[in-house]
Amino acid sequence: MGFAVSQLTSQSIIAQKADLESRITEITNELMNLSRESADITTKQQIECQNYINQDDDPVAAIEYVNSEAFQSKYQALLARIHVKEQQLNVEKQQAETKQKMLATQQDGWQKLTENNIKDGFTYAQ
Repeated sequence: MGFAVSQLTSQSIIAQKADLESRITEITNELMNLSRESADITTKQQIECQNYINQDDDPVAAIEYVNSEAFQSKYQALLARIHVKEQQLNVEKQQAETKQKMLATQQDGWQKLTENNIKDGFTYAQ
């Protein structure tokens, strides 16, 4: 009976670890997408700056405007939202990795118990 319990528990732990690994992969993909979004926003900001400077008759005033808080705030707000999402995902990823390590430790314990049960089961006749 002990063998069956340890085997079922080990299988349950393996399934939980697989679920966590899948979630970590999803989080990593979401983080990559957020990085792309951030890069796209920065590129869009640079293009808009260049277009504004090229279209304005007074290049000094144009440069001052594109460096102003009014111009930058729109992009900073978008980047800040992405940064918050990245932080949340990083925390979730760390939690999943911690759970995965905990499950690996449990799995090792149950594996040793299973090995001991097998060893005890086959050494009773000696």
